Amino acid sequence: MPLSHDEVAEAAVTLCGKDLGAHVSPVLAEEEIRAHLSASLPRQLVPWFLVFLDHLPHAVNGKIDRNALPARVTAASRSSTPPRTEVERTLADIWREALAMPEVVAHDNFFTRWYSLLASAR
Repeated sequence: MPLSHDEVAEAAVTLCGKDLGAHVSPVLAEEEIRAHLSASLPRQLVPWFLVFLDHLPHAVNGKIDRNALPARVTAASRSSTPPRTEVERTLADIWREALAMPEVVAHDNFFTRWYSLLASAR
């Protein structure tokens, strides 16, 4: 279904533990892709995480090389920007408490984190 978006050139759906994910090329706005998928798929089939790449890796036969797809990026594996403004600090404190998270960074996505908590509770 991601390929039904005009700007998506390639996509591969993957399973990471219990989480459904998608590797998408090229790099686009995550919110736009999520909105597009949510409009056409049941909630359970919308990927928990999206990994954006300039190009997906291909095997010699031309198919997407799923073994070469990078792992999803987590807060621990990416550089984190601490909240910079008073509003960001206040929101980070609320999210940290509501989601029982040790750290919230400026670019965290509340809904992605919340979905991850739901998935881990299954």
